[in-house]
Amino acid sequence: MKKITLLSLLVFLLTQFSFSQDIHKRIKILNSSKSTIDKLVGLGIDLRCGAIFNNNSIQLEISADELKILESKGISYIVEIDDLTTLYAERAKSELPKAISELNISKILKGKSKSGSSSQKSISSTIIENYLQYEGGSEVDWNVPTNFNLGSMGGCLTLSEMKSELDDMHALYPNLISQKLDASSIGKTTWGNPSTSITNNGLTYTGIGTTRWNPETIYYVRITGNQALPEGTKPQILYTSMIHAREVSALMGNIYFMWYILENYNTNQAIKDLVDNNELYFIPVVNPDGLRWNQHLNASGGGMQRKNCRPNTGSTSSTTSIRGVDLNRNFNYFWGSAGTGSSGTPSSDSYRGPSAASEPETQILVDFISNRNFKTAVWQHSYSNAIPHPYGGNPTFVSGRENEMHQWHEDITRYNRYISGATIFTPANGIADDWMVGGSVDANGSIGSGKNILATTPESGHGSEGGFWPTPSNIVPIAKRMVRINLMNTYYGGKYAKFFDLTQSNITSTNSTLNFGIQRVGQTASNFTLTLTPISANIISLPSPTTQTGMSVLERRNISTTIQLDAGIQPNDKIEYKVQLKNGDNVVFYEANFVKYYSPTLLLNDNPDTNLLTNWTATGTWNASTTPYSGTRSLRNTSTTPYATNSNSTLTTTGTYDLSSSSEVLIQFYTKWDLERNFDFVEILGSVNGTTWLPLSGKYTKPEASTNNNDSHVGKTTYTFQSTNSAGQVYDGDTFNQWVMEEIAIDATNNSFLLGATNAKFRFHFASDSNNRPENYSSNYDGYYIDDFKIISVQIPCETSVPIGLNASSITASTATISWNNITSATYDIRYRIVGETAWTDIFGLSSTNNNLTSLSASTNYEVQVRSNCGTNNSAYSSSLSFSTLAVSYCTANGNSTNDEYIGNVTFGTINNTTGAGAGGYSDFTSTLSTDVIINSSYNISVTKVWTGTLFNEAVAAWIDYNKDGVFDDVTEKILNSPANQTNPVSINVTIPNTASIGITRMRVILRYNASPSSCGSFDFGEVEDYSINIINGALSTWYQDSDS
Repeated sequence: MKKITLLSLLVFLLTQFSFSQDIHKRIKILNSSKSTIDKLVGLGIDLRCGAIFNNNSIQLEISADELKILESKGISYIVEIDDLTTLYAERAKSELPKAISELNISKILKGKSKSGSSSQKSISSTIIENYLQYEGGSEVDWNVPTNFNLGSMGGCLTLSEMKSELDDMHALYPNLISQKLDASSIGKTTWGNPSTSITNNGLTYTGIGTTRWNPETIYYVRITGNQALPEGTKPQILYTSMIHAREVSALMGNIYFMWYILENYNTNQAIKDLVDNNELYFIPVVNPDGLRWNQHLNASGGGMQRKNCRPNTGSTSSTTSIRGVDLNRNFNYFWGSAGTGSSGTPSSDSYRGPSAASEPETQILVDFISNRNFKTAVWQHSYSNAIPHPYGGNPTFVSGRENEMHQWHEDITRYNRYISGATIFTPANGIADDWMVGGSVDANGSIGSGKNILATTPESGHGSEGGFWPTPSNIVPIAKRMVRINLMNTYYGGKYAKFFDLTQSNITSTNSTLNFGIQRVGQTASNFTLTLTPISANIISLPSPTTQTGMSVLERRNISTTIQLDAGIQPNDKIEYKVQLKNGDNVVFYEANFVKYYSPTLLLNDNPDTNLLTNWTATGTWNASTTPYSGTRSLRNTSTTPYATNSNSTLTTTGTYDLSSSSEVLIQFYTKWDLERNFDFVEILGSVNGTTWLPLSGKYTKPEASTNNNDSHVGKTTYTFQSTNSAGQVYDGDTFNQWVMEEIAIDATNNSFLLGATNAKFRFHFASDSNNRPENYSSNYDGYYIDDFKIISVQIPCETSVPIGLNASSITASTATISWNNITSATYDIRYRIVGETAWTDIFGLSSTNNNLTSLSASTNYEVQVRSNCGTNNSAYSSSLSFSTLAVSYCTANGNSTNDEYIGNVTFGTINNTTGAGAGGYSDFTSTLSTDVIINSSYNISVTKVWTGTLFNEAVAAWIDYNKDGVFDDVTEKILNSPANQTNPVSINVTIPNTASIGITRMRVILRYNASPSSCGSFDFGEVEDYSINIINGALSTWYQDSDS
């Protein structure tokens, strides 16, 4: 079986020779000087999709033809991966079964999409969600849609599978998504790859290779809340992907998002609002021929075709991956000599075509866009974890939309931290988003689309995640990073504004002013109305501000009202009111209840007008500025504009603060900033001892940028500045000279390390790298400002009310997460039992509002209750919440052949099983063979190999699913890992961990020829056997007979 005959070897070599004609390699150019970069751009080498800059080098994935061009120009390089297609294909084939298993498990575990911890305690509850308003230190966990599946081509959908996905979406949600429709108003099709000679799109031609198909239709679908309404009734938003045929993450991310909004429409008000009030147009595959050609090259994935299939262009080899035209260099703005960053050589991956808009795909998209009134557009690409926006073809051009681009991308990338800008990449001309924005006449006399559409080109994924063909298990994480990108596309296209709370929590007068801000971000004009409604009885009067009309895009208006309070209000009394924001269509898109406090204790009330820096110890350039939010002074990290490079300075509270008597603490201050995004930063830190400093998470902090987010920036030489110099939560980017009120909560769930501290200190830390790379924004890098810094101690009496909002999520066969709404200052007890039984299992003294139940029985109905505690006083238990645990489902695994080797014996505990080869390379002994094992006890596992003839090297692995979640974890649950050898038998002692779940679970044993096995999937030669293991607690396992019995 392992012998290669002379004939098969000859066939193999011939096959490799034919495929080697257009091999793509991963290379590294060690000299990344500006002259080298300019030379590469001039040659049309793509330095955008998949280029990584690091340590003065450039990593690229390019074809053999392009390597010849580099060699002809004297550009030296080293080869890191000789054959990317083979690498991608083999990895995809081996990893896809495991990725599918992980995907199915994630669907089982999902509950409501979980957000990161919100640090805004001024909001007591949110009635209508709005992802524009989402604040906190980490991103929402966009749960995997039930209907989202990986494709058969290395995790990527084939063209036919994509069409089926659209059909399935329409069949399940006919009121939300249209059937797939022809994007061409005149029925134009692509070139195809026809089996016979045809005349099409002005050429007579025939296809090449062994796989043929007729010219394809480019399809679109429209998602909106009322399919009966004609197109153009609501703001129109565009999403595209797969304009480059090898960019797997682009297509899969859009499909993920489509399923997400369809499945969450009925349960998520924010999603429902976006779908009901906008028209979302999706063209999942702009380049259907290129995708089909990649399937022809390798149906398992890994094809490196980027371009379309223009006949007789680039190459006519049956195995070529360089045929056709780069569609994203073919649009008529800055095309050809009017810009830079494309090639006139047909074999180049960036070949721009014989003329602008020469390709039917380009013409179809131009027709589709020209016949509609799109407000915003996202052209999804991969890979580089970056978002270049117009103008790519001529970055020095100014559209007048730069600040809109800037703020849009600030919101798009708040959590994925992609680098963004017009100059982060080298130029690329004739690209779609440049054409959509359009503008001044270019050297060809073109003004682009003439529609001035806000458009951008996100590049999702990184080389470390697998590149153009990501490791299949990385497809979902990449898709999750794209969800906010796609959401912001709709928010910035529709009738939306941001709400800003500008009132600090300490209300000190019965007649006080409440301040707010409203900023229009949507491209579609609208009026906006802020409605205020009293909730707490101590509010006598709370008039709403007038409707805001005639707002321009990005305009922010600060508005105010006067609140009148009951004269008998007492210190620390809660003041609560509802805020509702709606647009001119009377659509309420944000609604929340806000809480303030009357005369709470101020541990620090810093007023720079009079205090200057007396409450602070400064190092470096921190100073009292004359640019205030209120009064005459603020604090600022610099005295110059722009701030200095290579700076490192701190501003630390001089005193310490006792937080031990506070139910919760609010740190609030007004701030604005202009800092080089992804590189320079300010952070706020807290300490309980003045020595160890930890990051604080607030409304406006964001995760630090990592190397994988920055290393595609052509203008920087180091990419780790934030990740090596910050503590993890930062302020960077630009607030466009607008003040915001930052709020940092200290309580049991937010920044809890400071709760109860008796000597708390706080520090601002500013750091800048060696250079700033400005875009054509209005940024001036004037630094970071602070005004009216307050530490507010909130005293809230404990309430023993019955908890509400009981919820069960993340339910598996053996675990469930129980959560409930917070009751201030209370602790909690929960109890649970199997439905129908009398005895409860109790868990006492919980300080958080959630708890993970473990060691549950599979396929069992449970009920759970919760109560609150205030000292020795308890509330009644809540009514029962019922939930059912899932049945355990394991991934399949088998050897394709047991003709030459198989498992002869497995011994573990009382199992001693001698067998012949199992049918189909798999034997299931779970219902017939089991053993008891005791936690913290050790057992020997022994596996005997059997060969029917020649002795080959065999690897053996075994797993026990200790936590009974249906997954064999390679780190914590692999009990045997013997590399490929002829040792026989193989054995090891195993100690059952004290974290193992009690009850029956599964053990899997695999023997595989010459390679370490994975726990899931089919493999070439060997066998798989499954057994049942009953884990018991030794302390409970011994029975003592009663002396009287």
